[in-house]
Amino acid sequence: MAMRSLLISTYYPPEHGGIAHYMASIAEALGPEQVCCLTSVRTHAVGPERGDGVRVYRRPRAVAAAKFTQAINVAASIGEIVLRERPQAVQLATTPSEGYFGLWLRRWLGLPFVIYAHGNEVLQAMQAFWPLARRALVSADRVLANSRFTASLVRDAGVAPERVELVHPGCDVESFHPSERDESLRRRLLGGRRAGPILLSVGGLVPRKGQDMVIRALPNLLKRYPGLVYLIVGDERYRQTLETLSRTGRRG
Repeated sequence: MAMRSLLISTYYPPEHGGIAHYMASIAEALGPEQVCCLTSVRTHAVGPERGDGVRVYRRPRAVAAAKFTQAINVAASIGEIVLRERPQAVQLATTPSEGYFGLWLRRWLGLPFVIYAHGNEVLQAMQAFWPLARRALVSADRVLANSRFTASLVRDAGVAPERVELVHPGCDVESFHPSERDESLRRRLLGGRRAGPILLSVGGLVPRKGQDMVIRALPNLLKRYPGLVYLIVGDERYRQTLETLSRTGRRG
């Protein structure tokens, strides 16, 4: 019989972003018999939500509220989930936002927990003044790193090497697969620009992704690769800044 787990994530659809979609994909892959979810992300649904059969508990105040109110809501939410779902283990999307859940649930209910390590948040945990984030990372039963580099960050943070597992993110090969070259798409994307090398960035438009650094580097890149075109796929709050930067001669 498969172990049933509780997946806790402050990133979850309908919020956009890599971690949000990654966690939803994990829940979908495991299915309702093996996982239920707790998140702070709101939706229009009322009560426990079933996405792809997986029960999703949306409790914004359990993560983002005043400390006393948060404690009450955490206790109420966890109590409800434990009684209804009977989880045997806990999965945490990150350590800075969810780490204390793992420490609390293991201390009071004896539940083992694993943490997903994506990269930047590991650095945050190492540099944070709040010690619980790093303590959760170091004491997790397993840390699932998405790359060799992230795994090295996790070990540098103090996690024992035998508790670090390398798990590369996958994809749905039915939805994402190589296709034939489409010249009409290429022309539509390039507009009136002459065909040349294409540099592509795909990701959320937030400062830490570094699309602005590429825009600033374009004058030097164009000297080496004449006709280079930089395409950015993504959206979010940083889009207007990037558009302004691209129109003002790539000056920072």
